[in-house]
Amino acid sequence: MPDLDVADRCLPRRRDEREVRRELDEYLDFSRSQLRAAVDVGARDAELVVRGSGLDTEVELRFRLDGFPGTVFCRRDVPFDESGAIAGLRAWNIALDEDVECGIRRGAVEPRGPVTWI
Repeated sequence: MPDLDVADRCLPRRRDEREVRRELDEYLDFSRSQLRAAVDVGARDAELVVRGSGLDTEVELRFRLDGFPGTVFCRRDVPFDESGAIAGLRAWNIALDEDVECGIRRGAVEPRGPVTWI
């Protein structure tokens, strides 16, 4: 069977750069609020790391927790979907502080090595 090429049927990923920056600024405010909420429930050494730019931006939230020595917990978020629309964890209402409280501290997430992705 030959490869299926659907490129001509995909939505264009080009967007106005100013609009992308504005949406990304708002999204980073959401990411900072997620880190603050995690700190409120015990996270420490919290960091927000941004990789890439524009529609190809990735956001990493990193932190440590007492009781898990030598482990850095990380969450990677991709704010824009494949069509260039704002999406990411914010669209799914996934809260980092809930994952710390209900997932990590209650044993649903098992630390795996020096970096554990959640």
